[in-house]
Amino acid sequence: MIKSIQKSILLCLVVFLSHLSLCFSDQLSLSFNEKYSHLAQESGNCNFIPPKDWQTVNKKELPDKVITLVKGEGKYELPPSLNLAIEHVGMSLKQYIETVRDVHLSHGNTTWKKLGTLQTNAGPATLTQLERTSGWGKMRMIQAILMRNNTAYILTATALANEFPKFYKEFFQAIQSLTISEEIFPGLSNERLQRLQNTYSAISKNWEKERQKKESAFDELSSKEIFEKTFESEDFKEISWAPFLMMLEDDFSDMGGHWKKTVANKVKDNLKTLL
Repeated sequence: MIKSIQKSILLCLVVFLSHLSLCFSDQLSLSFNEKYSHLAQESGNCNFIPPKDWQTVNKKELPDKVITLVKGEGKYELPPSLNLAIEHVGMSLKQYIETVRDVHLSHGNTTWKKLGTLQTNAGPATLTQLERTSGWGKMRMIQAILMRNNTAYILTATALANEFPKFYKEFFQAIQSLTISEEIFPGLSNERLQRLQNTYSAISKNWEKERQKKESAFDELSSKEIFEKTFESEDFKEISWAPFLMMLEDDFSDMGGHWKKTVANKVKDNLKTLL
């Protein structure tokens, strides 16, 4: 059962994300220098590439959990926006999505649905869509949610429903650019790090595919049991895990046995957070 304090924190976050775009003012906005408008918005270990020429809101004006917020220009008073938030939670991805759904729907005048998954640079993200009536009319949000080590990363795209299709390209390109630079692979050059990150992304994608198969076939099992069945499946082992371990042995032999074992264990632990 979710602790009440966790639910309170989550409630504050999703309510803020739902209404944040309604609170913009020109005084809070800082124009991107054109020279840097193509660069990622980032905070420590998480970033995404915003649409060109969009503006950013002063970070000092944002709650701690929201690390960046950018807005574009639309025809109406409510501008299109993207915001990236981080929340530390003690639950699985599936539990978190269900809790987000329940909290959103508790506010009334709201529809919510799960859209599926979208591959990002950080791995597969769960996409959800929310529509809510506001003073500006019907507002639509798409949230891309990833979970790593009990931390939820939420990238939210918001616009008026009648304008949302106009910004599909910008929104989905930004979501696909989402990157989480964790210290899973310490002590590597950029080239070797990029190779392992690409491999990890491919492993995550195949993991999501196999996990969905197991959940469909064994819907009565717990998250722990689904993890075990997915990890031990022949398809996952042959396509992803065995080649990954072989790559560590053959191409990273100079890093030593302890490093390779640590990296493999970290990757395995991260897969648990994708349930």
